[in-house]
Amino acid sequence: MRGGGSLLTGVALAQTGLAFYTVTPCRVADTRNGQGFTGSFGPPTMVAQSQRSFPILSSGCANQYQIPSTAQAYSLNITVVPTNGYLDYLTAWPTPTGQGQPPGTSTLNSLDGRVIANAAIVPAGSGGAVSIYVSDETDVIIDIDGYFAPPGPGGLAFFPVSPCRAASTVIYAGTSPSFGIGSEGACPPFPSAAAYSLNVTAIPPSQEYLYLTIWPAGQSPPNVSTLNSTDGAGVSNTALVAAGSGGAVQVSVYSQATVYLDVNGYFAPVSSAPGGELFYPLTPCRVADTRTGYGFTGNFGPPSLTGGSLSGSVTDQQGRPLAGAQVRYLRIAQYVHASNGFQPAPGEAMANGLVSADANASFTLASLPVGSYTLCASVPSAPYLDPCVWGQAVRATISTGSTTSTTLVLQEGVFLDVRINDPLQLLPQAVDGGLRPRKMVVGVVYANGAYQGAQNTDAGTTGRDYQMTVPAGTPFKLWLFSRDVALTDASGNPVASSGAQVPFQAVAGQEQTFTFTVAGPAIAQ
Repeated sequence: MRGGGSLLTGVALAQTGLAFYTVTPCRVADTRNGQGFTGSFGPPTMVAQSQRSFPILSSGCANQYQIPSTAQAYSLNITVVPTNGYLDYLTAWPTPTGQGQPPGTSTLNSLDGRVIANAAIVPAGSGGAVSIYVSDETDVIIDIDGYFAPPGPGGLAFFPVSPCRAASTVIYAGTSPSFGIGSEGACPPFPSAAAYSLNVTAIPPSQEYLYLTIWPAGQSPPNVSTLNSTDGAGVSNTALVAAGSGGAVQVSVYSQATVYLDVNGYFAPVSSAPGGELFYPLTPCRVADTRTGYGFTGNFGPPSLTGGSLSGSVTDQQGRPLAGAQVRYLRIAQYVHASNGFQPAPGEAMANGLVSADANASFTLASLPVGSYTLCASVPSAPYLDPCVWGQAVRATISTGSTTSTTLVLQEGVFLDVRINDPLQLLPQAVDGGLRPRKMVVGVVYANGAYQGAQNTDAGTTGRDYQMTVPAGTPFKLWLFSRDVALTDASGNPVASSGAQVPFQAVAGQEQTFTFTVAGPAIAQ
């Protein structure tokens, strides 16, 4: 593993500063079969220990948005879809003249084979191309949202700001809300902003496939992704996004997620105000590595960064231990502006994961980075309400060398079970180029219109089972929708293409069940 990717990396390539020029997010390349890309920008899958050049200036995106030959660096989002369950690392760098070797850096890693995306500003190499090396077999997807070139009409300078949270909300599948950066949330106004530097975080409520796309408000949604989560883990990525209608950006998610938009700077016309910064591209170069045996010493080498530990227990409202409870934790890094770009603040790192409580309902999280954490919990085998979903999330603070203790108290609820029979076995069939199975959205709608998703607990060949825990005595509507298949209810009546909404109110101690059947593929509307 070469280590985590970084947004800004370096040996100087430009003698004068470059301005940023926005591009509506656009897909440059996709090596998966059946996605409509060919030649230098399409299949085949990249094999292990191979490198490949992508001539950005010859792409459809460059033609559509007239990216000039003077572009000296690109703002890219690179996604990997590992084909064998493992990718040690991917490296992106400017294509050299002649045969060149990749630098000793990494742009992203996927040690567990998940679909992973990472933003990267990559200098343009020979012929305006960028090269990619992969250690293991994987498909590669490249999206572009801007480029850097000498200052001119439309060129933007960067204005750093103290990190602030522009939005924190739940976004539901099928919606694409807009967010006025600087006009809402905790950020000040940015009246001259033409684009934003954002840190985008998405946290699915359960182990569902998720991808998120962000783009300028008022434009059509682009066929790109900003970040992906294939196992329900919280994920974060950088995005440089042009300001759209009213200075806003829009966000859509494939399935429900809690989304955070953090701002660390904005782009405005070079002459708009003093203090704007131009960009100097660098050849990727590793600055530090705290692992032993990698040739770094002093401030740039071992030992590994240390933090603290968190221990606790999970109980019900009567204080009884809930053995086997699953505890989720999340910490989001904050960034500071440095001379070499935005870097994690001292001691900062993103941390998230899942741990199971033992037979005594106790859990321990060791070697956590310092900072504030959000803790959630659920009990897969019993109807207890996750406080992050139905109540108040538990907060805990970790400091260097500390041992923090806490107790998560869960309220008892009622199981809601939804069975989707699939006699035609359509649901396991992959769509979207083999990236995902056919999708079902199952959950409940509150009286105020808010939505909460259920978790797929069984994805067998004859159907799917979805389960969630809901409070007793609260009116809900069951909501079920699929854009991939046609459904019928338990009486054989077709479910509307807009989805089923069935009113119900759970009764304490009584499990609530619903059954539907896949009748065939979805009919195009």
